[in-house]
Amino acid sequence: MAADFSNEPIAVRAGEAKRARSPLYRNVYANFCQGQLGAFDITVSFFQTRDAEGTGALVHEEQATVTMSPMQFKLFSQLCNGLTEAYEQTFTPIAVPEGAGNPNLAAGNIVKLMQEAKAKMEAELKLALPVPTASGSSTARKQPPKRGRTAVTKKAT
Repeated sequence: MAADFSNEPIAVRAGEAKRARSPLYRNVYANFCQGQLGAFDITVSFFQTRDAEGTGALVHEEQATVTMSPMQFKLFSQLCNGLTEAYEQTFTPIAVPEGAGNPNLAAGNIVKLMQEAKAKMEAELKLALPVPTASGSSTARKQPPKRGRTAVTKKAT
């Protein structure tokens, strides 16, 4: 069977694909994370917050970054929501201390930031593009002037 390299998503049910562990696999602990959106993917970086040695200050030490397609991220979000709900039903509700969340992470705020960034990129792109000539194309063949030395010469008969 030939490999399918189309851009169409392929549904793979759990257990249909063999699992293997990469030689680069490692298990990390994270107690802080950040996300980043791109046009074609979503990235989540995981950090461990700890005391910086000898300074008494906190440092977020990046442990791993995972980049996914938007569809895979949505499935990952469903997994996280399901695991959270199961944990709370099995053990106890998870208390989030006052001020621990970031109010800027609300979807509306993120959408606003993304729209502003998109508008800025589009404006910069317009500035970088060449201005079209009067002929409508920068590669259009230029017409010779109607008068002067470079005017079309008559054929001698």
